[in-house]
Amino acid sequence: MIDNSLLISKGYFPRELPPLFTTDKLGSLFSAKRLSLEQFPKRFSKCITHNIPKRRQFSRSLSIPNPLHQMRLVDGLSRNWQEIQDFFSESGLSLSIPVQDDSGERAVTNEYTRDEMTREKVLRSYSAKYIVYADISRFYGTIYTHSIPWALHGKRTSKSNRSSRLLGNQLDFDTRNTQDQQTLGIPIGPDTSRIVSELIAVAIDCKLQGRFSDLNGIRYIDDFFFFVNQRSEAEKILDGLNKILKEFELEVNELKTDIQKLPQPSEPLWLQELKSFRIRAKPEAQATDLLHLFSRAFVYYEDYTRDNVLFHAISCLVPIKIYKKNWSLFESLILQSLMAEPKLFPIVARLFVSYKSYDYPLSNERIKETLLSIINYHLDCGHDSVLCWASWLLREMEIIVDISEDRLSSVNDPFAVLSLLYLRENGFLAGKIPKTKWQSYMKTDELYSDHWLLSFEALERKWLKNRAGTDYIARDDFFFFLRENDISFLDMKYRTNPIKENKLSYVQDPDKSIDLFSLLYG
Repeated sequence: MIDNSLLISKGYFPRELPPLFTTDKLGSLFSAKRLSLEQFPKRFSKCITHNIPKRRQFSRSLSIPNPLHQMRLVDGLSRNWQEIQDFFSESGLSLSIPVQDDSGERAVTNEYTRDEMTREKVLRSYSAKYIVYADISRFYGTIYTHSIPWALHGKRTSKSNRSSRLLGNQLDFDTRNTQDQQTLGIPIGPDTSRIVSELIAVAIDCKLQGRFSDLNGIRYIDDFFFFVNQRSEAEKILDGLNKILKEFELEVNELKTDIQKLPQPSEPLWLQELKSFRIRAKPEAQATDLLHLFSRAFVYYEDYTRDNVLFHAISCLVPIKIYKKNWSLFESLILQSLMAEPKLFPIVARLFVSYKSYDYPLSNERIKETLLSIINYHLDCGHDSVLCWASWLLREMEIIVDISEDRLSSVNDPFAVLSLLYLRENGFLAGKIPKTKWQSYMKTDELYSDHWLLSFEALERKWLKNRAGTDYIARDDFFFFLRENDISFLDMKYRTNPIKENKLSYVQDPDKSIDLFSLLYG
């Protein structure tokens, strides 16, 4: 059985949030007590929508369910885990079966890593002349929740038996209740959606296997790869996949669907070059090589707009110790990269905190100027995630900023508002804040709306008040239960741990693999 407490403590909030936000206490409570969630009468609630930058001016919306209904969904999945595993085992295509993540990063991970999936593509395609690429269009966002029972039990059985005794019906019901009973889409962010989406994907695999008895291919989440010897075979498979997807009210992403001749490179040229780039050990040579590496990375960043070029480039540099005399150059290159790609915030925060602890000459003025520029740009774009991470880095670097009340009045995202209130509580946000606007969320109804987190945490910490002065949390059974058990979704004491200086080296070891998760979070 999967550990249901892990699905809450590590698999509930999206990985894209800064470490200020936590569900560890809730996970421990879920593990320690046998909760009867049915004692809390609220039937459904709304998700928080949290926007993160995807690439360039585009954004991606994450959904964070209310804890009550997320716990109900987790409970249903964990109690029926054996049946779910048995169903997963029917796929001969999937390399992305969710398994418990023992690394401590998330609750579940894919059975195969992406690198292992890439190697498997090579191993399975050795005798093929063509490779077929196919992708499910907007997979999470277009899943019809009623198709969950279709996947597990078939359409005929599901439509004739609507009872909760069918696992698919129960998962459909619990999923809908996390998102205001909507049937279109499932929340992007929680690990539970990785499990639910795989149920549907495995059902698609099984139908493909039934239609094409000698099918040679793999699937990784929503990406399909098939290996054939005739182009006509490839076209038949694509036609069959299209028809099967329509049975589940899904569609192929035409932009990512293609038939190409083999052999094909297993990874893009830009990634090969960045992986093989070497930083020399002498101070002057290190400075030259840093300029060359970032120059190549910036070119590739412009050419490969869908790929995480800058993240890969900087990841290669994490184990390398930068000479103190090269710090200003390195800092400037990092800040330029962060301006272009806010996804770098987690790795930049760890680097800056680490080198600050080594007594390096970090420029708070340059960091402050860059972060304010990033904040102002992304406020206009509605990228709430960037404001959260910028606030986190300002707190970690102990930099005081003053952002006008007028600029902050556009901020509605609960995570962003709490990040700003946290920054102000610690004395690093000067000036006025739009309290009057934010206090409009301090009322009973908001505990189950898309502002549930702000409504709960801001009142608990006395950062914002109910306009009538009432303690509405005491009137709600579930959130009062959280209060009584000392549950908070903020870790006020967390600080970014510096990378141990003795783990870094001026000499780059080409044979040593990078455990990036350990370096960044260990």
